[in-house]
Amino acid sequence: MKIVKLCLEIIDSPWVVRFFEKSGRLPFKPTNPGAPKDKVYLELKRIRSIYLLRPKGVAINMSPKTVLVEYETENIDYYQRFTVDVSEVERLVKDDKIELIPVEVINIITEWDADEAMAGYKIDLRTGEVEHWDVRNEYLDLVYDLFYGDQ
Repeated sequence: MKIVKLCLEIIDSPWVVRFFEKSGRLPFKPTNPGAPKDKVYLELKRIRSIYLLRPKGVAINMSPKTVLVEYETENIDYYQRFTVDVSEVERLVKDDKIELIPVEVINIITEWDADEAMAGYKIDLRTGEVEHWDVRNEYLDLVYDLFYGDQ
């Protein structure tokens, strides 16, 4: 197997969690406008690493959910059809215009209140575990601990 680098976008939707739990694959949105399909599916066990691309004080035309994925495959040509030229991303990293931030957990937000995330899921990329989180439950736990402590 060989490693291919892909520049893709995380899809932030509840169906992603259900799909992952059933198949063990994570769907991503291609960055190449001429991609053969509107999604590409990557097996979690073949993802070697994911890095969030964060611009450093420079206006760059990309989604805030754009990631660089290192993926193990024999079919490199197929997967490269879904990504923009990764050498351009690597050049921006080298020129210190983009920061690569390692991603260990993908957050899928399922509920918003104005501009604040209220509920969602965390997919752990190392273990494949899916955890539901809800701000209201965390708030209630905090209030309970404040009033009752460890009894």
